[in-house]
Amino acid sequence: MSTLQKIALPTLILAYSLLVLAFIFDSTNMNSDYLLFAGWIIGVTNAISNNLLAEKIDINKWLIILFIISGILWIFPPLFFTYFGIPCLFIFLGIGIYTHIKAFKLREKKTA
Repeated sequence: MSTLQKIALPTLILAYSLLVLAFIFDSTNMNSDYLLFAGWIIGVTNAISNNLLAEKIDINKWLIILFIISGILWIFPPLFFTYFGIPCLFIFLGIGIYTHIKAFKLREKKTA
């Protein structure tokens, strides 16, 4: 497992976990902005590291472009709550999972 993969997978999991927790604990009685802020900081690292990993393992160019466009969402957090943001979160998560599955398959093929 490369260093880039060691950074990309945990940040993908942490960013989405913190974002989901921020939505779950969002109420008027509790201030959960710190979860959203922490998710945003990790999300920026997530977007950069996963895009670099996608470039490194040579996935399709149109998929990388879609990955970058949906990754812009992590840089501008007010977009999280828009009609543009929610589909981009799902697209980014789907491509991120696909990227990591392909990276693990390439690693297994290399060691076999």
